[in-house]
Amino acid sequence: MNIFAIGGYSEIGRNMTAIKVGDDTLLLDCGLWIEKVVEIEDGNISQMNVIELMEREAVPNDLDFFEKHGRSVKAIVCTHAHLDHCGAIPILANKYKAPIIATPFTIEVIQSLYEERGTEIPRFIRLNPGSSYRIASFLIRFLHVTHSTPQTVMASIESKEGEILYANDFKFDDHPLLGKKTDYSGISERKGAKLLISDSTRIEREGRCYSESLVKEMLSDILEWVGSEEKLLILTTFSSHLARIRMMVEMLRKVKREPLLLGRSLATYIECAERINLINFPKYCKVLGEKEKIDKALKQVSHDPGKYAIICTGNQGEPRSVLFRIARDETPLKLSNEDVVIFCSEVIPSPINRAHRADLERRLRNKGVRIFKDVHVSGHAFREDHRWLLKTIGPKYYLPTHGGLDKIVHAVELAHELGYELNKDVFVLQNFQELKI
Repeated sequence: MNIFAIGGYSEIGRNMTAIKVGDDTLLLDCGLWIEKVVEIEDGNISQMNVIELMEREAVPNDLDFFEKHGRSVKAIVCTHAHLDHCGAIPILANKYKAPIIATPFTIEVIQSLYEERGTEIPRFIRLNPGSSYRIASFLIRFLHVTHSTPQTVMASIESKEGEILYANDFKFDDHPLLGKKTDYSGISERKGAKLLISDSTRIEREGRCYSESLVKEMLSDILEWVGSEEKLLILTTFSSHLARIRMMVEMLRKVKREPLLLGRSLATYIECAERINLINFPKYCKVLGEKEKIDKALKQVSHDPGKYAIICTGNQGEPRSVLFRIARDETPLKLSNEDVVIFCSEVIPSPINRAHRADLERRLRNKGVRIFKDVHVSGHAFREDHRWLLKTIGPKYYLPTHGGLDKIVHAVELAHELGYELNKDVFVLQNFQELKI
């Protein structure tokens, strides 16, 4: 069994792993490095060519891997709909001439990315959580896990050389706002797997990751203070976090605010979910993605700000986002003293995100806006969550991914506590490296 670290082993993002057993290969995820995408002017990569995107480090560089092993790829398995896991599929996948296997919601998002790029849409295989599919010499089984976007899965891959569990982004939320709890029994049945590949995104944080239900209580507390005031109310969070967005809509209705959902990415994720009846937003809730329609709605809000509440893009201070355009006076809606902005998110810890968010907050404060921050819990497992997974699976080998060395070292330390030894049964790979077990 050979494991190829194509992307995501030297940074948080552009996840892409290959597993080769005999003459058959599977690709696992194929994502963007969001930090590098944001650095590109306007963040618009839809018309950029592959080589330029690789040079800018926005997508995995799979050229060498494709030349040596591309013809052996039987499928591309995608675990969820976050762009750092699926965003590079329309850019890189078609040359492999292999089907894309993912949950129905993830496939809807990937298909929308293909349409945006104008690339030929490949064959999709829709696999529900809890279901399995055999392709070539592999049996792929999807295990439902909670995360910050719907229908996220761990992928169990049975091969002639043993079982691999690919667990790249998850949390154990026993009180989710949307969908079921994690499939603990399905995970437990993977005990004794040959290899566990698991993310290290938040493994440095002690304890367990808190439930999303806490965000509901935090937001409720804030809205009790400010929801009934006749001031402008703006909330912002991650566009893919549909459970949180639906909760926001319900909470705003309770304080008699009419919610407006504004932003291109926000509208895309909602449309993808509604197409498969995964989630349906009420008819009184307007969802707008086009700039002209958004500006028209914002003009309407300006006449009666106490009637509405805006849920919009811009939680990281992205320059093209709705909130940033409002803060720069680029829309018909003008901010005034004691308007309220609630950030239902944390700042992604990269220099450019910190700079963009700081710039946004400075502009808001200069206008006298009241800011509420960090109304948020993570969507990623903490140290004790990873401890449970490692102890439950007891894999023969452990390979942490989805982070630079500053993250992965914490995964190695945890594995050492559980009896694993570096370079014997726990391994550290960097991009472009290969592991044979």
